[in-house]
Amino acid sequence: MWGSPRDGAGSGVRMEKEYQDWKAIYAVQQEGGALTREHIGYLEHTFTIEDPEGTWVVYDAQRRPVGFVLPSGKAYRYERDTFGRIQHREIGQEGLDRGVMKLLGASGAVEYSEVGQPGSAGSS
Repeated sequence: MWGSPRDGAGSGVRMEKEYQDWKAIYAVQQEGGALTREHIGYLEHTFTIEDPEGTWVVYDAQRRPVGFVLPSGKAYRYERDTFGRIQHREIGQEGLDRGVMKLLGASGAVEYSEVGQPGSAGSS
């Protein structure tokens, strides 16, 4: 389950607690004299004390996962192969903001806003 500590009991392997940080993603563009800000998705940062950089999973506005960005800046898109299995394809060394923009098809710039887990009380 997302956001739950991993249970390593009985496995012989020490498991560490996993943490999450959720942000809403907004595309920001200048149109004429006005600045527009449109909600386009969510960003989930999953990390541990031992691995504070963790990974970032990008979701669209309907909360469907579209890809992820590694701490190295490499971005990957989720795709289905001919057998219907989920695969990931590298889309480049984009960095976090550009990777998010490319995964969501956004132009302009992106901004982030802290939220609880999407779909939970108090989230947008």
